[in-house]
Amino acid sequence: MLDVSEEAGVRSKAVVAGLVWFLVGSAVLRAESPAAPASDELPAHPGMAGVEAPPLAELLSLAERRSPRLVALAARLAAAEERVGPEGALANPMVEARLQNVGLGRWSLGDEEMSMLELGVRQTLPWPGKRQARRDLARAETATVAAELASARRELVREVTTLVARLYALDRERGVLEEAHELLELLAATVTARYGAGEGEQEAVLKVQLELAMHDERRIEVAGERAEVEADLRGLLDLPAGSPIGVVTTLPPVSPLPEGVARLAAERAAEVAVRRAMETASERRLATERNELRPDFTAAGGVGLRGANDPVLLLGLGIELPFWRKSRQEPRIRAAEHDLDAVRAERREAEISARAAGERLLGSWWRLDGQLRLSSEAILPQSSAAFDAARTAYLHGQGDFSTVVEDYGRWLDARVAQARLEAERLAVRVQIAALLGEEGDAASPSPTSPAASPTGSGANRSLVEGLVP
Repeated sequence: MLDVSEEAGVRSKAVVAGLVWFLVGSAVLRAESPAAPASDELPAHPGMAGVEAPPLAELLSLAERRSPRLVALAARLAAAEERVGPEGALANPMVEARLQNVGLGRWSLGDEEMSMLELGVRQTLPWPGKRQARRDLARAETATVAAELASARRELVREVTTLVARLYALDRERGVLEEAHELLELLAATVTARYGAGEGEQEAVLKVQLELAMHDERRIEVAGERAEVEADLRGLLDLPAGSPIGVVTTLPPVSPLPEGVARLAAERAAEVAVRRAMETASERRLATERNELRPDFTAAGGVGLRGANDPVLLLGLGIELPFWRKSRQEPRIRAAEHDLDAVRAERREAEISARAAGERLLGSWWRLDGQLRLSSEAILPQSSAAFDAARTAYLHGQGDFSTVVEDYGRWLDARVAQARLEAERLAVRVQIAALLGEEGDAASPSPTSPAASPTGSGANRSLVEGLVP
């Protein structure tokens, strides 16, 4: 049995040991480090198994190769290109045979000069310019499909990049939560030891236990959110169900914005390009319908066989009579004019929407840029310093435990918020790139970034090959 003095000494040693472990552990865990493996209390997620995700460029390439929508639009574009040539081709000629017999009661072929067996060919010749107008319409419709394909590519890049950025933010938050969880466990041990030694209050023990429970809840929530985002990304990459994407540890750097984002958006937006192509096609369709008012020609040639008499050369030229023009062609022209008015209004609406989207995204960009700068220069270092000060004061018996918990939560939120801001800024930059039609400028890995290193690139490429069935 231990006497009172010995028991008090044991409790004091336990408190000192807890304080030492807490100070050492918190000093180590304050440093930024990659995400730690999930604890035993939470189910391990396949995306958090320590395997790094492929670079964004490789994921984009994989998505483009395997996207059913892009495949469908590429097939439609190929089909539209094949239709250009036939639209300007002539109609098939007609072979004719006709008997001309003088009299009704007897066979006069070979006896009468006017009796003959005619064999000929007839060819319809469109009015000059009709064939070219039809080809122009087919080319304009092909350009519309090409614009839709380019728009789909931009949208795919935006969707994949946004999901990868969200995975990055969630992986960073998961890593911060894992580090902070160990810190909380050290803090809980310290608080419990002080309470057991009679140097603390039960409220502090209950608060730290509550904080641990809420912390576990957030870890479960982050794991669930990541599973949802990963499922969406697997859908865009056309990967089998359950295929792990890997941990997104870095994001590619973003490029500066070009001048005049709102103006460029109204000129280059994908929807505007599609509407302009549709407007051109409508103009060509109207021109084609108007050309159809002009009559077509028919050229014919042949030979008339008269038996023993000399054969007869037959030549002919016909012209179409536009008897039904008002009931057949003029309504089509009016319909084409209405369609053109509608497409022009839609193109104008697309330009207005694109300009407004450019202004909105520009505002988001400057907001995120300012928030990231403030987070890096003030919020993160100040929250860390405040937490250190509150922890030190509490360990020396000069502070309240509620202040430690409050400052700890603020420091944790600041680290998570910075990762979210980085992800959101990349997503906004990619939206601007998609709006302006930039090619590979929004997020391109620098030569010194981990995503572009030769070793990492080769390893990640083999990982991509392993993902694809």
